[in-house]
Amino acid sequence: MADRGIVAYYRSIKTTTGYARPTVEEQKAELHRRLPQHPNRKLVAEFTEYEDKSLGKDAPRPQLHRAIEATKNHLNAILVLPDMKNEYFYRRSLVTPIMKSDVQMALVRTIPQEDHKFRKRDFEWAFLEKRPRSAGQLFPSPFDETVSPGEFKDISAHDFDEIWKYIQADCSHILDVLRSRRSKLLYRGLGDDRPERLFDAYISRPLDDTPPRDISDATHEQHVSWMRQWGFQAHRGNSVFITPNRMVARNFTNWNLGSSEPEPVYAIFPFNGFKYSWSRSHADFAARADPKYGKRRVDDALWGADFAESEILDALRQQHEILFAGVPYYALRLSKFRGQIVNALKLTLHDDTPPTDNGLWSAVHV
Repeated sequence: MADRGIVAYYRSIKTTTGYARPTVEEQKAELHRRLPQHPNRKLVAEFTEYEDKSLGKDAPRPQLHRAIEATKNHLNAILVLPDMKNEYFYRRSLVTPIMKSDVQMALVRTIPQEDHKFRKRDFEWAFLEKRPRSAGQLFPSPFDETVSPGEFKDISAHDFDEIWKYIQADCSHILDVLRSRRSKLLYRGLGDDRPERLFDAYISRPLDDTPPRDISDATHEQHVSWMRQWGFQAHRGNSVFITPNRMVARNFTNWNLGSSEPEPVYAIFPFNGFKYSWSRSHADFAARADPKYGKRRVDDALWGADFAESEILDALRQQHEILFAGVPYYALRLSKFRGQIVNALKLTLHDDTPPTDNGLWSAVHV
């Protein structure tokens, strides 16, 4: 395993107002924070590119070519670059020479600056108890009974206003997130895992031992073991998959465009205290970390997926798939309740275009 190396390529970009974030120091700090998560690789070389932003795609970047050569010359090495979202408008001029060289690469991100203000709230959620219901709510609750893992408990008999009162009480944390983003909901499409009869509204709970649906049993177990090892409380084995994009959720159903039946897509509201994780590199949590999508090892794929359990606003903004676990959740059928949900949260939804990485899915992972 000692021969499996990591070659790091850092970028220092001078702008008219200083230097682009993340700085070289921040890039190095994030890489070194993540290095222990890949015990089968070690850092073997580091290169730093100094360039002026005004040069754009025409910058010569000699250090990039040295880094590529170092990766090719070191057996089974991968090239790691910083993912600088605001500075990659000329991304292809960096990625194309890497792709032509046939070396494997991974992107390493630092925490987006605009999400710093939300990190404290992310941290605090772990210590918040479910918000108590108001003493004025004296009518019997249809949602107080325990729901079993994997059960779909029909609550369609209750109107939206009644259900929404309990969502406001039980799911105030995720409602705060959605109101903060103001343009996204969280969706789940019911496919082969649907109940015999589709409900307009239901309450459910993630399975404690979720079986694999789209990857092999062995890869599923590697996912679960790796994520547990590194402290992720929401992982493939105990979570529900949700997405901030309605079309992506619909793709996981058996519904056909033009069908007379409403599409089985639901808006999802997890209870307070939920645990979550997501891939900062890939919109599809599962597929991009499965080696059947490329010639790479599972441990490389998991490391390159860059999983996180904070920055939920960034997950919504990028429309990346999210796993959540540990609590029940409400599900409201979008075809029936969309307008009422949007009005209640005062949202302007923008969810009709699936997420994209500009055709670089085959490159932006190991």
